Amino acid sequence: MDILIKNGRVVDPRSGIDKTMNLYLNQDKIAYIGEEKLPAGVVLDASGYSVVPGFIDIHAHGEKVEDSSTAECLLRQGVTTILSGNCGNGYTGYKTEVIEREKQGLFQNWLGLVGHSFLRNLVGVSDRYIEASSREVEEMKEILKINLKEGAKGVSFGLEYNPGASTGEVLNIISILADFPGSLATFHVRYDAQKVEEAIKEVITISRLSKVPVQLSHLGSMAGFGRMSNSLNLIENAVAEGLDIMIDCYPYNAFATSIGTAVFDEGFEERWGRGLEALEIASGSYKGISLTSELFKMIRKTEPDTIVIAHVLQEEEVFMCLKHPLVMLGSDGGFSLGEGHPRGAGAFPRFLRLVREKKLMPEKESLLKISWMPAKRLGIHTERGRIAEGHQADLVILDLDRVREKATFQSPTLPPEGIRWVLVNGKIAVDNGTLTGATAGKVLLNK
Repeated sequence: MDILIKNGRVVDPRSGIDKTMNLYLNQDKIAYIGEEKLPAGVVLDASGYSVVPGFIDIHAHGEKVEDSSTAECLLRQGVTTILSGNCGNGYTGYKTEVIEREKQGLFQNWLGLVGHSFLRNLVGVSDRYIEASSREVEEMKEILKINLKEGAKGVSFGLEYNPGASTGEVLNIISILADFPGSLATFHVRYDAQKVEEAIKEVITISRLSKVPVQLSHLGSMAGFGRMSNSLNLIENAVAEGLDIMIDCYPYNAFATSIGTAVFDEGFEERWGRGLEALEIASGSYKGISLTSELFKMIRKTEPDTIVIAHVLQEEEVFMCLKHPLVMLGSDGGFSLGEGHPRGAGAFPRFLRLVREKKLMPEKESLLKISWMPAKRLGIHTERGRIAEGHQADLVILDLDRVREKATFQSPTLPPEGIRWVLVNGKIAVDNGTLTGATAGKVLLNK
């Protein structure tokens, strides 16, 4: 199908293009950018709207292929490409995963990571508080190698979720990535709040010794307790040393995770300086009920997968992180049958609204953080992340003066306002907030 997008304000933050022009899409690519209005089977009148590169979410979830609620909500907010399987929750049968996703149809382009937590479980390390044996580490390395050969983008670690995993275990596993150029290691670091600097230093050491590109996950939720300036300084110094480290962050001062994880081990209230009153049950049979000490213990034991939102972060610390030049946006979005944190449906429009209302940064910089920067980081920038002739037609047509999130903690999946169309590989995937049913996404294998 050929599509003409006419009279839109075309904004490509990479090249600096910012002009009312027309785009002609032929099949899945941008074939023409200019003043002419070429004949096309479909014409989209973008008068009064901006046409920008499709958003790339470098930190997404939605690992269960049978639950498409995460992918759908991300698509409605303009996300046309995701990196899934973060925080150690990635895939350990990559070829099978790819086949299943292609069979079902993808709402957006998809890259996946192998998860360290899943690797541990696969080789029999069921206790998160113990270190894997040398034999188990070797087994994990072999499984990782197979998955990388099948096209996985890299490996993700959730060290806060696996307190028993030693630095040596991580280094041993991550060494495999040296044989796979373009691969990436992502880290949900070992500690938040008062000990976050120690956790960041650990990852810096791992980066230094392994020479593997490293992505520090959702730093806002790890260091947003008055530790952000120190944390960013540590990372800046490491980058100045020549290490390849970058960061992602989402624009909320609350995080979410399962109640049964090590995050909620004894001492979390002292660590955050907040008690149960700051926690909100976001899924399951107790959703909406206020936590008591007895209820917390009971749910943690009987329903450990229950999602809990922790309203404990300092907003100015999150803003400080978002503004940093090493930081790009990542939603950390992951719903369980439509339940969870509103970041999965609102992170990108919320970010653009905050940039506009709080003057966090110039508009061009904000668009770079959600398109070109993650495209470059993921090695897909020769085809995606910008508006250029010959590039894939992943586009968002929106009102940058009006775009905003509508998802709330009470109604976390509401679509945003101000987004008119979302196109994935030249197909209209969202029309005025409604999914068209198009599953035009592609699996992007690490090459």
